[in-house]
Amino acid sequence: MQKSFLLLLMMYFFAACNSGETAEEKPFTFETEPAAKTEQSATSKDSNTARTAVQPFELTAEEELDDAAFVKSAKPSTWSEAGITDPLAFKKFLKKLQYWSANDMKDSIATVLAYPIVHPYIANKQDFIDKYDTYFNSKVKTSLANQKLNSLFRSYQGVMLTGGALWFKQKEAGFKITFINN
Repeated sequence: MQKSFLLLLMMYFFAACNSGETAEEKPFTFETEPAAKTEQSATSKDSNTARTAVQPFELTAEEELDDAAFVKSAKPSTWSEAGITDPLAFKKFLKKLQYWSANDMKDSIATVLAYPIVHPYIANKQDFIDKYDTYFNSKVKTSLANQKLNSLFRSYQGVMLTGGALWFKQKEAGFKITFINN
């Protein structure tokens, strides 16, 4: 009975986060590689206007903003209710995770899972790496790539990507993926 209620509650949250609009499916890419970020040119030689190089793990001013309302004007829970003590650090973590996912860096992703994961059951790091393509399939990768960092669903259960593909919590060892809905 309690499991059914929890499942029903999670389905309600998933439905509330989906506006019915589908995100444009496009691969997540960065203009520069992380190792190259220290020696980037600040201006473009092909243009008369100055252009700042995109830094992969830095947040834009828009990404730093906090959302006042979710889809259909639902008011988000506070970051502290979701168990997040530093929202900007979480957003930087998520941006790094987007990069890792786009580049299939499964060893890096494996370090940020809260083992064992119950749904789907993932016992340990090696289990995740062995079945990476099953867990981080195109649905999960697209959801992660298209997630706006100023529009993250929060509740007492943690932080969720729009559509519910991934759930996160802050643990003693940092931010962790606690649920994968693939």
